[in-house]
Amino acid sequence: MHASDVLASMTPLFQEILDIPDLQLTVAMSAKDLDEWDSLNHIRLISGIEQHFKVQLTSAEVERLTCVGDMADLVAAKLR
Repeated sequence: MHASDVLASMTPLFQEILDIPDLQLTVAMSAKDLDEWDSLNHIRLISGIEQHFKVQLTSAEVERLTCVGDMADLVAAKLR
């Protein structure tokens, strides 16, 4: 699965968790861009991504994430 496919699959997850039905994710988007993306929702997003894609993210990997594109790249790499 390519990062672009992961990004497309993550969009509904972000829409639901952040309660923004019309949210369109971009690779450059980060928590700084959305008030709804607070620390609690960040944990929910990580958990949701792990469950949806059936991957395990380490705390070190999560700490290095700076944007949605990083998340998509990491998940895509784990799915290879």
